[in-house]
Amino acid sequence: MEMKLGLITYGCGESFQRVLFEPIKNREWIKPHGGLWSSPIDSELGWADWCKSNDYGNLSQSFEFEFEGNVFVIDSYDDALSAPILTCDVLDYKKHYIDFEKLIALGYDAVWLTECGEYETRNFNRPLSLYGWDCESVLIMNPDCILESCEVSA
Repeated sequence: MEMKLGLITYGCGESFQRVLFEPIKNREWIKPHGGLWSSPIDSELGWADWCKSNDYGNLSQSFEFEFEGNVFVIDSYDDALSAPILTCDVLDYKKHYIDFEKLIALGYDAVWLTECGEYETRNFNRPLSLYGWDCESVLIMNPDCILESCEVSA
């Protein structure tokens, strides 16, 4: 779905630096390598909130930015299951992961795990679990969709 979002990221400096952006690569884990992790500015449970409630992370550097692009939204477990899936064997059962590289090939620029989606996909006992995303998150996979950034204080 084509969307325009106001986002914030922490721990990546005070403005977006394209040279530091690493392309998305799948790995056998719930998160891919690369991209830019962020939260919606108006999120009720974004990264800053999660860090403060868990006494974790460094929030001293952050920046807000606008994003506009095609977003794969995960607002439920069924939404997560509708993503392209990779399967691997873990001991004696199959574990499923989102195929982020295929999402890019399908034309998606970002993945938005909403607060409701985070709640519904955090069950580690399901074949597909996003336990570890921790909070409402937007993973930017295409840096060309970052429109502008500005410095903010934490």
